[in-house]
Amino acid sequence: SLHLSFKRVEDAGMVMESLHLSSMTLSHMFYADDAIFMGQWSKQNIDTLMYMLKCFERASGLSINFSKSKFMGLAVSIEKVEEVTRHIGCGILNTPFSFLGSKVGGIYVSD
Repeated sequence: SLHLSFKRVEDAGMVMESLHLSSMTLSHMFYADDAIFMGQWSKQNIDTLMYMLKCFERASGLSINFSKSKFMGLAVSIEKVEEVTRHIGCGILNTPFSFLGSKVGGIYVSD
């Protein structure tokens, strides 16, 4: 599975540092055929993630449609994000966005 492939690469220290939220560590989320990967922004991490996804495609026989995929950078210049998306062949994800029917990002307004 993609989860096990990602976990093995992560455990080997070959991919991005996880996101630490209080008592929880988060590096990826999967639901059906959707996936979100989170980590520190670096060329090495992006290259490793892409290599892992390509290996998963070869091993599983499944295809990842990178043209339907989106990439986001937080606290990263738009120029860096655009460079990566051109290289990968995917779109740019901006906030707010919807994931599994829930709004993510944007401004929170309390009632």
